[in-house]
Amino acid sequence: MLNNSLWDSSNRIAKVACGASHVLALDSSGNLFAWGLNLKGQLGLGDYVVRQVPTLINGLSKKNESDKSICLLEPEEQVKEIAGGSIHSIVLTTKNRVFAFG
Repeated sequence: MLNNSLWDSSNRIAKVACGASHVLALDSSGNLFAWGLNLKGQLGLGDYVVRQVPTLINGLSKKNESDKSICLLEPEEQVKEIAGGSIHSIVLTTKNRVFAFG
């Protein structure tokens, strides 16, 4: 279950991608979540800690767009495609930038 402080009930999961042992989910507001094994940093959270619940990826989520110290997205940019590999994840944005982790 998502942490209620991160989740607005009007949001819906728009896309899901699975790796070998991890999951990415993109919601209808442009927020990206990840959970599962994180042996190579494939969750994109800046560490190698396993997450058992969906965790917001701060650097690639619209929720943090105004905080440039943590958000990598440019104004009017958001994640549009997600993919999970064996021990990596790839994200494509609306400005055709690619982010990969793991």
